[in-house]
Amino acid sequence: MKDTMQNSFTLRRWIVIFVLTLMVPLSLRADDQVASVEQLKSDALKALRGGHFDQTGELLAKAATISKDPSLVQMSDWIHQFQSKRA
Repeated sequence: MKDTMQNSFTLRRWIVIFVLTLMVPLSLRADDQVASVEQLKSDALKALRGGHFDQTGELLAKAATISKDPSLVQMSDWIHQFQSKRA
């Protein structure tokens, strides 16, 4: 009986360790994703200031695809609408 309880405890401990080791890379990827989206937004703003509307649209579309942020999707749509009217 004592061995069964000890084995059960050991098994639970290993399960917790396994789950925690899986979660760490996921949280690191989320941080990298946020940094990537922020960099894309920053680059898009620089391109917009420089009048590079094609590049702005591409960068905002990438950021919107990664983040699924409704405001980024809307900004990307605005740029694409502007480009279609400009052409």
